[in-house]
Amino acid sequence: MTVGKRKINVSPLLIIIGVILALYLASMIALFIWSLLTSLKDEYADIRMFGNTYGLPREWVFSNYKEVFLNLTMAGAPGQKLYFENILLNSLLYAVGCAFFKTLVPCIAAYACARFDTKLGKLVHSIVLITMIVPIVGSLPSELKVAYAIGFHNKIWGLWIMSANMQGLYFFVMYSAFKAMPMGYSEAAKIDGANQLQIMVRIALPLVKNLFFTIMLIMFVEYWNNYQVPMVYLPYYPTLGYTLFYKGPGSNEMNNLPQVISLAVIVATPVLILFLIFQEKLMGNLTMGGLKG
Repeated sequence: MTVGKRKINVSPLLIIIGVILALYLASMIALFIWSLLTSLKDEYADIRMFGNTYGLPREWVFSNYKEVFLNLTMAGAPGQKLYFENILLNSLLYAVGCAFFKTLVPCIAAYACARFDTKLGKLVHSIVLITMIVPIVGSLPSELKVAYAIGFHNKIWGLWIMSANMQGLYFFVMYSAFKAMPMGYSEAAKIDGANQLQIMVRIALPLVKNLFFTIMLIMFVEYWNNYQVPMVYLPYYPTLGYTLFYKGPGSNEMNNLPQVISLAVIVATPVLILFLIFQEKLMGNLTMGGLKG
C-alpha cells in the first residue's frame, strides 16, 4: 500500500486484526441501534402481540422516555422514595467525586515518587506494582466492616475518601509524565524562592493538567457505569447504574422491556457524549503524557 510518497507494508496479521476490530465496532454500533429502536417500541403492540424484537417499531413511542423520567423510583432511606432527579444527583455526586479523588491521590503520590529519589518513594512504587500483579480476593467483608465502623457506609463522601488511593495503572502513567518533566522548572522556581508545595501546585500540576483531566474522565466513566459498589456501600443513595441493574431484565421490578432499554440508553448517553467530545484527548494525552513520556 502506498500513501503519498510513503510505502506502508500491510502484513496478513495486521489485516486480520483490522477485520476483528471492524467486526467488534460493527457489533457495538448494531447493539446501540437495536437498543435505540427497542426503546421506542410499544411493549404490547410490538413485542408481546407480534414478537417484533428486532424490527422497526410499528409505532414510534417516545413516551417511554417520559415514563422513565416521571415514574422511575427507587427506595432510599426507610420510608423515603427517590425519583429520577434524586437518582441522577446521586450518580453525579458519586461518579464525579470518586473520579476526582481517585485521580488526585495517584497524581500527588506519583509526583513525590518521581521527583524525590528516596527509599520511601521506591517502596511506594513497589507496593503499587505488587498490588497490580498479585490478586487480592476476599477483602470485601473486612472492608465493609471497616466502612461501618468508621461511618463511611451509606455516605457518598465516605466513598470519596475510600476511592482516594494510589493503586492502579494511572499511578504509573502520572509517574512517567513527572519523571520526563525537566528539572529546570523546579530549579528555576527554587531560585525564585518557591518551596516544594508551591513548585508542585504552581508548576508541576499545571503542566500535566490535560493528562489529569483525561484520567479523571476515564475514571468518571468507570464509576458512572459501576453498580456493585453503590449496591453494597450506598443502599440508601442508589445511582443510575445500580437502578438499571436492579430494575433491568431478569428482575420483577420493571416488566416493560422498552422502558428498561430506555433507561439503559439514558445511562449510556452521557458516556457516549463525553467520548465523542473528548476522544482525541482521551487517546492523545495518555499516549504523550504516559506511555511515550
